[in-house]
Amino acid sequence: MIELEKIYFEHSESVFRFLFRMSGDSAISEELTGNTFNAALSGAADYSGKFRIRSWLCSVAYNEYKKNLKKTKDGHHCNRELKPGEAIRKSVLALPEPYCRTLTLRLYAGLPFSEIAALDGISQNSVKVIYCRAKRKLSEVM
Repeated sequence: MIELEKIYFEHSESVFRFLFRMSGDSAISEELTGNTFNAALSGAADYSGKFRIRSWLCSVAYNEYKKNLKKTKDGHHCNRELKPGEAIRKSVLALPEPYCRTLTLRLYAGLPFSEIAALDGISQNSVKVIYCRAKRKLSEVM
């Protein structure tokens, strides 16, 4: 069993920052940070130790964010004027999977290709190909 309380104190800030980079909203990020650790507690038995706990938590946080996005009416948390950088974030999050996940985990969480590969159960070369295609798709819509 993972010592979740210790992990929370060590990693909650980086999980929050990752979620804030995706959402741009501190209240949503705080709520989703809590949801992330609740989901991590529920899925602690699934943690295999093949990658850093922070990487696993960012993967859980990404899933919680996407699940929360589906609950919103238009797929976005707020209907307000976009701040600088939000157009890019919105475009990244609008990419289809696996492009969105790979680009988000690489850019916003700063995970290395090797850990994204381990999280997704694919080769590191596959992650690099997905990442390059995601950047190409993003440049097409920007």
